[in-house]
Order: sequence, then structure tokens, then C-alpha cells
Amino acid sequence: MKVFDTNEVESNIVQTLFMDELTACCKQHFFFESGKQMLQLALRNKVPLSLCVIEIDNFENLNEKYGDICSGELLKSIADIIKRKSRKSDLLGRLGVKEFGLLTYNTSAINAQIFLDLIRKEIEIHGYVFHGERIRETLSMGISLYSPMDDETLKPMYNRAKTALSRAKAKGKNCVVTY
Repeated sequence: MKVFDTNEVESNIVQTLFMDELTACCKQHFFFESGKQMLQLALRNKVPLSLCVIEIDNFENLNEKYGDICSGELLKSIADIIKRKSRKSDLLGRLGVKEFGLLTYNTSAINAQIFLDLIRKEIEIHGYVFHGERIRETLSMGISLYSPMDDETLKPMYNRAKTALSRAKAKGKNCVVTY
């Protein structure tokens, strides 16, 4: 008879509920719920909170050309790079098929832009190897800071970050724009 380790069972339940299985980033709902707590902490401590929306450029074309396995591995690779470069206090979530969100505590807009541009350049330069072929991929990113005019949710910040992301794509993609 197999004896179950309760810590292992709890860990599996937590992962299933809150973590995206493919990228090991938090799921969208958990990202926004945890983000509300980060926002409250930032308000209490009077420090900036940046919300970054990161989207993979031309993801549909890549998926059509190489298939789901390649695009899935690319998503994992990008998530790993962002996690490796981020601080433990930052929160990375998978918000959509090709979209990530990153909350950076006590980070000004300019520092968030510098940080994201480093990630963008690393992904652009190194690319991703799939079955011996180097695939070059780029990212477009939008950044927004909390504003005193906002309600105490992430929705206004997210909407501004999405607007900044749209501006990045309109500029030709592969860039970072701050709202």
C-alpha cells in the first residue's frame, strides 16, 4: 500500500490551482489576486508598482509553421528567461496564449523599461533552437505604473499597459513602451 506524503499532495493541488502547467508561471486569476496584495503593499509603503504586459510577436505564424510543440517550448523558454532575470519579489503570470504579465514592486517606470529591454534583447539575440534550427523571436512590451487616480485594483494599470503594448506593436514590434 502506497503512503501519500501530504506535503506532496498539497503542493500538487497548489500547482494545479494556481500555476500554469506549461510555463510554471501563475495563472491569470492568481496573478491579479496576488497583484492586489502587492498593490496594497506598494500603497502602504509609498513605493512604485509597475505592471508590464509582455507579448510574443508573430506567435501565430510560429505556431503555424512549427506546431504546438515548438510554440510550447518557446513559451517555456521565454518564461524561464523572465523568471531568471526577475527578483523573487516580482510576480510573473501567464495572462493569455502569448501574453505574460509581470508585476515589479518598488520599480519606477524607467527602471522597468531598462529591465524589460534587457530581457527583450536577450530573447532577440539568442533566439530559440528547435530541432537544430535557430528561431528568432521578438517581444513587444507595455508598462504602466499605479496612479493615485486608479481604484485599488490592477484593472486600470492593466488597461494602460495593454494600450502601451498596442503602441509598441504599432511602432513595429520588438520594443518597450511606457504609458
